[in-house]
Amino acid sequence: MLKSHAKSIISLIVLLAANTQAQALDPNTTASSHTPPAKAIQLNNQAVSDINNKKFGDAIPKLEEALKLDPSYNFARNNLGIARNNFAIELSNKKDFKGALKQLHHASFTSLAKDHKEHRENIDQIIETLGMNPANVKDREKLGDMALQEGDLISAIVEYREAYDMKPDTNLKAKLDQTVARLQVTDKFMSRHDSQNGVK
Repeated sequence: MLKSHAKSIISLIVLLAANTQAQALDPNTTASSHTPPAKAIQLNNQAVSDINNKKFGDAIPKLEEALKLDPSYNFARNNLGIARNNFAIELSNKKDFKGALKQLHHASFTSLAKDHKEHRENIDQIIETLGMNPANVKDREKLGDMALQEGDLISAIVEYREAYDMKPDTNLKAKLDQTVARLQVTDKFMSRHDSQNGVK
């Protein structure tokens, strides 16, 4: 059973957790000492409207763009995790479990809640649905290898990190380090995020 931070939505295939508590920001309010650029706020607020209208796939690129404008925009980062998690529900309802897993990997990687047990449990549930064992190092490494072959560096990092955490070894560490280095070269947004939060 997949979990969420807020209310849950029952999928026809699996129970996935949806967090619909997206956060909008009033551009005239300064809740903290940092105010994101107006365009980033506008994109976040449009994405919140999309999330509230269950248009999760529409919200994702808006939130990604907001974070490119301001990688420290935490409302947008949390909302991106919410949108991706809920989009994973849609994909799982269509039996697109690989697509759902990718969304959950990306939610886990970019969200401030990436270490929350709900994210890990959702990923584990989808891995089981795919006929693999989330507690098996070789299965997690295989998922990382498959993601890498498909050019999905983020999913590869998430899976290599999980495998390495289960069983630290030099081969897994090398794969993880090489994939992180490739991501930092090819994706400036993720590179800035990694440098702020530290990819392990």
